[in-house]
Amino acid sequence: MLFNTIRWADVSVCRWVAAKEFYSGMFGWAFVDQYYDRQVIYSLAYSGKSRNCSERAIVAGLGQSIRREANDERQSWRSYIIVRDIASAIGKVESARGWVITEPMNVLDAGIISVCSDSNGVEFRLWQPTRFEGPGIGNVSGTVNWFELTSANPQGSAEFYGAAFDWTCDEKLTAGGDSYWVFSSDGKPLASMHGRLDETDGKELWLPYIRVVSVSQGVAICRALGGSILFGPEMESGTGRYAVMSDHECNMFGIAEYIH
Repeated sequence: MLFNTIRWADVSVCRWVAAKEFYSGMFGWAFVDQYYDRQVIYSLAYSGKSRNCSERAIVAGLGQSIRREANDERQSWRSYIIVRDIASAIGKVESARGWVITEPMNVLDAGIISVCSDSNGVEFRLWQPTRFEGPGIGNVSGTVNWFELTSANPQGSAEFYGAAFDWTCDEKLTAGGDSYWVFSSDGKPLASMHGRLDETDGKELWLPYIRVVSVSQGVAICRALGGSILFGPEMESGTGRYAVMSDHECNMFGIAEYIH
């Protein structure tokens, strides 16, 4: 288990059946509902096969929205940073000028969660695992395999995540000469950051990317299922193609296909 890494993502929806149909159509996911007191409280998305198991592996989650009905306000999928000790992590978040939105709470016997905000006001979640440690497979089609932060203050964001989670942040240049940054932990790249808010409907947020075989095909499927395309498809030289979209409840996520 690698702590202080951003590894899990889920989406909060109002309409369970429609959401499952959308994401099953997009990525071929199958869902297994999680119950508490005979009520469905969460649904785990399964896709593909893990390296060590012939069974399908967990890749993402579907949560119940506190909103009564879906609206037109765009928001991102939710991103989680896995930590060893959530109380200690919260202390570092607050010392780095972030803040706690919801205090830590147990999620059955799966782990402990806290919703936080970074110094720019971008929301993320802390997760201290007990039984549930995150996705069972990655880096193949149908899995969340990258996270990207859009920030109006990249320097401030770099300082926050460095202080809170010991991430390093290295500036890079795109083929077109635009700056972006790569977050790493113990020398391993784990997320990126840029300041182009036009890609995310003008919002600062953490955006998970789901790997696909074909972005063009993913865009067509999204539209057919009632979703919207917000940016792209765009080619990133040396990396591959990507697009930013939203589901039928305006939840934003990215898709990407890679050269390598």
